[in-house]
Amino acid sequence: MFISGIYNYCDRWCERCRFTDRCRQYATEMRVKAIHLERGENPDDPDVRMQDVADAMSETIRMLTEIAEEEGIDLDEEPLEPPFDRNEAAREHAVVQQAHRWMDRLEPLLARIRGEVPGIGLELAKRLEDVPDSDLERVHAETLDRFAELREAYEVLIQYRFFIAVKLTRALGALEEAKIERSREIAGYTMDDANGTAKLVHECLGKAIDSLWSVAEFDRS
Repeated sequence: MFISGIYNYCDRWCERCRFTDRCRQYATEMRVKAIHLERGENPDDPDVRMQDVADAMSETIRMLTEIAEEEGIDLDEEPLEPPFDRNEAAREHAVVQQAHRWMDRLEPLLARIRGEVPGIGLELAKRLEDVPDSDLERVHAETLDRFAELREAYEVLIQYRFFIAVKLTRALGALEEAKIERSREIAGYTMDDANGTAKLVHECLGKAIDSLWSVAEFDRS
């Protein structure tokens, strides 16, 4: 049984998610991927992905049109006032600006890891040559563990580099929209969205902080 809207509050790291069997978005993506493979197509090809987006957009417009017809809504009618851009104010928020600065400063660190790790690996390998045979297995295992921790930290930082700023913008945008929404029910849903997204950002930041500590410990050792 699918969990309604679970994909709205995830970090888009399906490979590590324990709820994929309860996520409608994941099931849809896997079904589309299987269709492409049956056709002999590469699901990760940019042209194939763009066609998937176009198909999804067409289906969304079709469903929207059907709902509008049932509700007697004229979609071609000009709105009485321009729609509220909930992300406009959020993009200027100090916290979002700080997230973008963090995002920009993270790239040099990631580039350094990519550039220096191969050399560090060779240096550690040479050190192992001087380790007594009785300690070799233990030291080798410790070395592999250190590199595994660094790789994990690197992957987490890569995953969240852009993600945190994007989701933070969404959380603050939803908060701003909830403040001006006239319908109490809709405002409640919007506030729930803001809180859920903010909680996701907080969890991702916690993982990012742990990863930065791992990188720092590796650099000091």
